Amino acid sequence: MIKKIKKIILKNFTKSYWKSNISNNWHAKRKDESFDDFYDFAQAISNKIEDLNFDTVIEIGTGAGTLISLLSKRLNTYDKFIGIDINKQQIDENKKNYQNLDNVEFIYMDIAKYINDTNLNNIAIVSQNTLDYFEKNELKKLFSLIHNKIKNVVIVVSSLKSNIELADSIDRKEADFKVYSHNYYALLKEAGYELMSIDSISDREVVVIAGYKLS
Repeated sequence: MIKKIKKIILKNFTKSYWKSNISNNWHAKRKDESFDDFYDFAQAISNKIEDLNFDTVIEIGTGAGTLISLLSKRLNTYDKFIGIDINKQQIDENKKNYQNLDNVEFIYMDIAKYINDTNLNNIAIVSQNTLDYFEKNELKKLFSLIHNKIKNVVIVVSSLKSNIELADSIDRKEADFKVYSHNYYALLKEAGYELMSIDSISDREVVVIAGYKLS
């Protein structure tokens, strides 16, 4: 019982952190220091999904909007790009910073609620690092929800090469709360997705994992 209570408290703390203004400084710092990471991931995503007959890209945990804005400039075959985040101040800031991008929209909402409440089809869902803050069971529910609610969908995530060999998700400490290393390959497969491919990004120990479902 105590372990379960601690788990709930930790989960709520983590979510509160990303919803708060404190995380805005983290996003601003990452935007400056990790632009190459965003650029490499955007290139990898573009290579993977540009030829799909889909029309919308949704980013889970858009933060400062760097990745979704890069994708909007690279994927000419897509009409709409949506960045979703649970930090309202960051979303409001993004709307101002990227107001010149007519095909980019930023939405303040929990991703599960957005998927559940919105009629979606022909969607590419992308996420860089954000899903590492989801507990395994929470992530499994999200993947299942996407699978059940969206007819044609592809999910593209970045991960470490070592995570593909994980027998199960493991947690680690970061900024006083837990983040997780997930075997996304196994979780996507378990949720019913066909695995498109697993590809390395540049020379770093990072891979792109993509799973899709077509009705």
